[in-house]
Amino acid sequence: MHDDTHLQRAWLLLEAGRTAAALDVVQAALRVAPHDAAALQLLSECHQRLDQPEAAFEAAMAAATAAPDDAESHAQVGWSLLMLGRADTALTAFGEAIRLEPWAAHHLAHRALAHAVRLDRRRAEADIARARELRPDDARIIALHGQVLTELGRTRQARAVHAEALRLAPTLGHVHRVDARAHLDGGRPAEAAAALTRALAASPGDEGSRERIADLVLSISRRVAAAGWAGAAGLAWITLTDQPLASRLVTALAVLALGLAVAWVPWREAGPGVRSTAGALVRRDRFLTLTAGLAVLPYLATAILLAVPRDRAAPTVQLCIVIAVVVNAVHPFLVEAWRHARRP
Repeated sequence: MHDDTHLQRAWLLLEAGRTAAALDVVQAALRVAPHDAAALQLLSECHQRLDQPEAAFEAAMAAATAAPDDAESHAQVGWSLLMLGRADTALTAFGEAIRLEPWAAHHLAHRALAHAVRLDRRRAEADIARARELRPDDARIIALHGQVLTELGRTRQARAVHAEALRLAPTLGHVHRVDARAHLDGGRPAEAAAALTRALAASPGDEGSRERIADLVLSISRRVAAAGWAGAAGLAWITLTDQPLASRLVTALAVLALGLAVAWVPWREAGPGVRSTAGALVRRDRFLTLTAGLAVLPYLATAILLAVPRDRAAPTVQLCIVIAVVVNAVHPFLVEAWRHARRP
């Protein structure tokens, strides 16, 4: 048997946002007691917070095998399955956790989220209402309620619920991360940047916040690219209709100003910690650099369109259109490949 103080230390590290350090402590405990259910549950929790669902699922299954009558082990299996996109199977695991602990609000809230992912509004609302009834002032349950509403497409209500969770737990980094994720999913990078700034202030070493900051970088790059391609399309039309050079120059400058504005608005809301973390991520992760760097292409196309002679305008525009179509088709796959590459 391992010393329980190791797991207590790991939990404290986890709550402080030091997930990697907590993972080291848990792995050391498991070298002494490899089949300890509590340690395996904590191992699964660490992998979840590091956005490693496959490893989280393996640890949770090992915990459920070691302690089949432990509700938390089944809940960890359900949550890792939900992260893997297997909501149907997750429902079975959450159902077993609820059977073992029908009074545990977080099991109900997790099952509500699984129902919401499946767009089963009636069951999702019933489970989250029961969870809120059991723990009306629990900020984590309220944050999960906001996630349920987001999955159901009820964005305005979700924002109000997230605000309620933040009022109850303004120093809980996890709640701010959930709020940031909701803003990113809703296409609001400026609000997400502000939420991540609060998350880092609450938990300075939180690895989970770094994952969301990487998502923020990708979200901003997509919006900058979209603005650039829209502007490049306008410049292409002006080029093909043989407008004066002054018109093309003004349009090109407007495209550049639009792209800068799209990037600056969320960046203005980000605190120094978010900015420095984003910069470090981009410098260290070449795949992230490549994926985010695709936002530069429409501005390069704009420069080419501005400089191209009139007698070569048509083939140049055609080339830019091909590049735009290919890049915008490939970009989502690059994002998913990058996310998968972060997982063991």
